[in-house]
Amino acid sequence: MARSNFVGNKTDKLDLSDGDYIVVKRELNLEEERRIYIRQVKTAVAGQKPILDLEQVGISEALEYIVEWGGPGFQDDNGRTVPFSETAVKNIRSSKFKEITTALEGHQRVQDALRAAEKNGPDGEIKLLTISSSAA
Repeated sequence: MARSNFVGNKTDKLDLSDGDYIVVKRELNLEEERRIYIRQVKTAVAGQKPILDLEQVGISEALEYIVEWGGPGFQDDNGRTVPFSETAVKNIRSSKFKEITTALEGHQRVQDALRAAEKNGPDGEIKLLTISSSAA
């Protein structure tokens, strides 16, 4: 079966400490990846290194990857889960955000490894791409 070039809507649940969790997109599409870059760059001039908006580093990825969160640490004083949003992310403890970014980094490494393995043959041999000439 041929692999699709389109990103589906599959998600994965990543467990955090203290019974908390996040549900994340398995893979980002082109638009989502570009939004991360756009949010993180304050200014970009051709031929120069872009200047990053340090307030957005990490947050922009979390906003694109996370679909929902849950667990006792994500509840308000009335025991209701606080909906995932940019405002909510900016109000969590920095230690929990570090845990989230670490979980997201691990998720990305796993997905990258799975995609790399998919490109290789079942015995680990790298599949070579066949280049065909166009009919001219």
